[in-house]
Amino acid sequence: MKKNTKWILENKTNYEKIFENKREKKLDFIIEDLIENRNLSLDTNFDFNPFDLKDMDIATQRIFEAIKSNQKIYIYGDYDVDGITSVSLLYLALSELGANVDYYIPLRDEGYGLNKEAIQT
Repeated sequence: MKKNTKWILENKTNYEKIFENKREKKLDFIIEDLIENRNLSLDTNFDFNPFDLKDMDIATQRIFEAIKSNQKIYIYGDYDVDGITSVSLLYLALSELGANVDYYIPLRDEGYGLNKEAIQT
């Protein structure tokens, strides 16, 4: 993108509503504008509990045991943007918890997804 690129949003925006939401939720102005232009909701009341995922309690217990006993935790990620982002977030979170953590992101020629050779190395 050129340095002097100017973004033009299509709809008229209710700026009063944006300023009100910005004060309440501390969202960036451009984010508010995009949310409103796409008719998305700003409701942040999610009913998601990560422990509803199968065996989440077992996984978290195992991670905490590894942290407590200073066992090495390896994060295996994919080379695409969401894989790299996920590895980064998990690495930072585990590091903050005091984990002995490292990561591996395969090269494109190693294929996509978990592979046996990478695990054996």
